[in-house]
Amino acid sequence: PELFLGRQDSFPSISDPCSAVVGSSSANAAANCATDGAAGNLDTRVQILTQVGGNTELDPETATTLTGGLVLEDSLVPGLSANFDYFNISIDDAISTIGESIILAGCYESDPGERQFCALVQRDANGLITQILDTSTNVGGNDISGLDFEVRYSTPSDFGRFGANLAGTYYFDFTQTQATGFEQNVLGVYDGR
Repeated sequence: PELFLGRQDSFPSISDPCSAVVGSSSANAAANCATDGAAGNLDTRVQILTQVGGNTELDPETATTLTGGLVLEDSLVPGLSANFDYFNISIDDAISTIGESIILAGCYESDPGERQFCALVQRDANGLITQILDTSTNVGGNDISGLDFEVRYSTPSDFGRFGANLAGTYYFDFTQTQATGFEQNVLGVYDGR
């Protein structure tokens, strides 16, 4: 589907940043909209046609992974067991869509010399958006490493078996590179389950 899914229409909830009615008021948007001949159009739509689907020009998504685990059972305390699983995953050329709001922000809210994704926004002679193209694309990558852990304890009694369980994930690194080139880092985050 990422390569060969046909184009489909979608109508996400977004507005034209160049619209005099529902658009942006930022200085960058005003300058960029004027450059595109779309400043001050009277577009009142809050949903804009977007084409989604596959893209035959994708590069393969690749990953390098390293994993290892350790299980301890009844080694120190009877009834106590623990397992630890280390993971390190690096994904390059991750495949996803950019997102309509990111496309519009990259084209119109950016500094005039740093505009991105403008080729994905099509306008008519009146400056109105006719469609946005948001098909599958190589958006960046992810670097994730961490430790999954689980500790269990159970003991028999006259009333049955009682136990407790604690499981979670500790991230050493979680870096996501987005289509805009922005790297989002989340370090040392505990995700208890």
